[in-house]
Amino acid sequence: LDLKTNHCRHYEKDGHPNSILNNDIFAIYTDSRNTTWVSSTTELYTYVPEIDGFKVFMPMNGMFISDILEDKNGNIWFTTYNLGVARYNPDTKEIKRFRHDVKNPNSLCYDRITCAFEDSKKRLWFASEDGGFCRYNETDDTFTRITTKQGLPSNVVYKILEDEEGNLWFGTNRGLVRFHPDKNDIRVFTTKDGLLGNQFNYKSALKARNGKFYFGGIDGLVAFDPREAKTDDFVPPI
Repeated sequence: LDLKTNHCRHYEKDGHPNSILNNDIFAIYTDSRNTTWVSSTTELYTYVPEIDGFKVFMPMNGMFISDILEDKNGNIWFTTYNLGVARYNPDTKEIKRFRHDVKNPNSLCYDRITCAFEDSKKRLWFASEDGGFCRYNETDDTFTRITTKQGLPSNVVYKILEDEEGNLWFGTNRGLVRFHPDKNDIRVFTTKDGLLGNQFNYKSALKARNGKFYFGGIDGLVAFDPREAKTDDFVPPI
């Protein structure tokens, strides 16, 4: 969609060369090199402006890519729905994969990753469908997990946002969570606090330019200003 001309170009699986091979698109991301990545449930593509088409990124072919993020070092992280995460270095073309290991508590929190997020301190976080979420430790390629054992209401974690106080906010299937990474402080908001429902949804969260948060769930939309959430009795407006 060209916002200046209102011209809209529709891309779909149509059998033509350089078209997408799957209409089920999950993530679109443009990195600092101006490469636009497009992922589906079966392929990862790069958009090629010269041909107004797409090229399959073969090293990740056949994978369900759920999210894409560039980190502070220029690495591109691809999260998958069943095979953990992969870190791609565009300069060296090297790909390093990280998987969940039930025998290693410092491994990735789970192989079904729903979200990748880089906070204001340039720390990487990964949310998962049934393993809580985790922080990536760059110094030794390990992960620190936060799960129901640390106080989460559920190990199903969706999209992560950060407020101006450094708190991470995210929806789960058992409420909305505010987490302070430095204090390990967790505050859970549920229907008992006035929310429409406890079940939130995949990739359904937005931080607006004015700082306001929006979280989507199966029962509607929650909108609030996290700067007003400075006391334990704060209830996110519906």
